[in-house]
Amino acid sequence: MTLPLTHQNLSGQEGGPAEPATIVAAKVVKVKRSSQQTFIGTVQPIRKSMVGTAVAGRVVSVLIDAGDPVKIGSQTNAPNELPGQPLIQLRTETLKIEMGAAKIQLQIAQDTLTELLTKLPTDLELAQAKASETSAMYRNAEAEFRRVEKMKDSISGLELDQARLKYQINRQLSTAAAIALKQFEATKNIRISQAKSGVAAAEQELLRLSNLQEKYTIRAPFDGFVTQKLTEVGDWAAAGQSLVEVVQLNPIDIVINVPQSQIYRLQQSMAAGIDAAEVSIDGVDNSFTGKIDRIVPRADLKSRTFPVRIRIENQKLGKTYVIQPGMLGRTVLGLGKEIEMLMVKKDALVLGTVNPVLWVVDPQTTPLKVSRVSVKTGETIGEWIQVIGNLSENDIVVLQGNERLRAGQSVTITKMETDSVPKK
Repeated sequence: MTLPLTHQNLSGQEGGPAEPATIVAAKVVKVKRSSQQTFIGTVQPIRKSMVGTAVAGRVVSVLIDAGDPVKIGSQTNAPNELPGQPLIQLRTETLKIEMGAAKIQLQIAQDTLTELLTKLPTDLELAQAKASETSAMYRNAEAEFRRVEKMKDSISGLELDQARLKYQINRQLSTAAAIALKQFEATKNIRISQAKSGVAAAEQELLRLSNLQEKYTIRAPFDGFVTQKLTEVGDWAAAGQSLVEVVQLNPIDIVINVPQSQIYRLQQSMAAGIDAAEVSIDGVDNSFTGKIDRIVPRADLKSRTFPVRIRIENQKLGKTYVIQPGMLGRTVLGLGKEIEMLMVKKDALVLGTVNPVLWVVDPQTTPLKVSRVSVKTGETIGEWIQVIGNLSENDIVVLQGNERLRAGQSVTITKMETDSVPKK
């Protein structure tokens, strides 16, 4: 931007003779973009977890410290390794004893099932043989009794009674053997099912203890960094107690507070697909391109502002990341629908009056001459600025050599700048 135009510069003789001046020029550029506004915000992690313990126990090992990176993935790629880097280890000696007892109970249940499955076929054969034997004895005794009964007039009463008694005893034995066989067949599947249930119950108990054992190792919930270590070796950790705080740093959010008066325009931009945001972080040389992640639909009742989360891909720096939670940042957002605007480089403006002035080259004159146009300014994009006045796209304005120009003065263009407006 040039130095202020003096009163003498502006009140030169209109249309009077002037010495040709050498200038650098550029064209007025038309761009389509929404209105821009800068908001101050605070960097926040997209995830923060107060990692606690589901079981009570004595802390025997603390494997991390504040600032350490942690990972959710396997550390050794072992087939049976659980996901999540170990952070804290609680004492498990008593639990190991219980697991040993549970393994013994499981072995007993499995042996009982094996024995039952081996023995049942033999027992079934014995029961069937017993039923067949007693049935045959019963039929023989019955036949003998019927024969003796027909001869009752020629035999003694004692022989008849003995035959009857033998018949009755064998009938009862046959009936008992048949009932025992039916009962055996009816309960065979139940006994197998009960034995299998015993094995399943023992397996579930061992599984419960194994699952409980996992809870004694506190693991990383996601890739991130430890921000707080809340315990030490020897501490007693109660169930539900927080032991470590872990945050995720990539991607990361910057949270800004947008006034109620601007929320509708921001929603218009998002509806039109304009959700990009330029982010700068105090103390960081790099700039970042973010994306509006969400508008939190609840205003602060005192300030009447809505939290808006801008998501950024963080940049790796050594073992950590450039952007850290708690940093102060500035975000440039597009508000409202896109509109067309004319823009020039800031160096084209001559200040010193109520409104800035541009010197416009008339390409139809020979030699080239300049005229003064008063403008108003608006949005800026880097070294470019919006101008509002009697201008059109592709008009040629003076960038350098505009300090002492007069209206109608002849000029010679030594260079034509061709830079374009950045797409920000």
